[in-house]
Amino acid sequence: GADTIIELEKNIGKGGAVIEGIKRATKDILLFLDADLVNLNAEHLQQMLAPVAKNEADMAIGFLTDMKTQNTFHFFSGQRVIKRVVVQDVIDDRKFSKSRFQFEILLNRLARDLKLKTIFIPLSNLYHLKKNEKYGKRKALSMHLKFLTDITVRTHKKQFFAGGLAF
Repeated sequence: GADTIIELEKNIGKGGAVIEGIKRATKDILLFLDADLVNLNAEHLQQMLAPVAKNEADMAIGFLTDMKTQNTFHFFSGQRVIKRVVVQDVIDDRKFSKSRFQFEILLNRLARDLKLKTIFIPLSNLYHLKKNEKYGKRKALSMHLKFLTDITVRTHKKQFFAGGLAF
């Protein structure tokens, strides 16, 4: 289990919640995971943590090999391990705390700008609950459209970084 569970008084969005976690973290290596993973186990965590802990990478991005979108678009994955020193300076950056669906894109851009060594870790037999399973079809469709809008706006404003490639 977790050393500390942070309960926020109100919903401050994904970016705000992650920033709050970074502020309260006490370790040198940070692990970010989506809350709705199914079949997550210690081996998955070790696969992601080891390269960063051994200084073989500055950031590891775990992608779910059994899910088509993540298998194709690794760089959108929320499963990440990163050195605390890398993200320490972004905790006061409003674009990160207000980022919503774009948090991973901002991390990718940070990795590009800082020339971080980023590796992708395939995670098998690990799944997300689909949005329509969690929220129903109507709300899931609305959320997908918002996600696509956010991503489209972001990619047209500036390029984003994905595994050494600028898009």
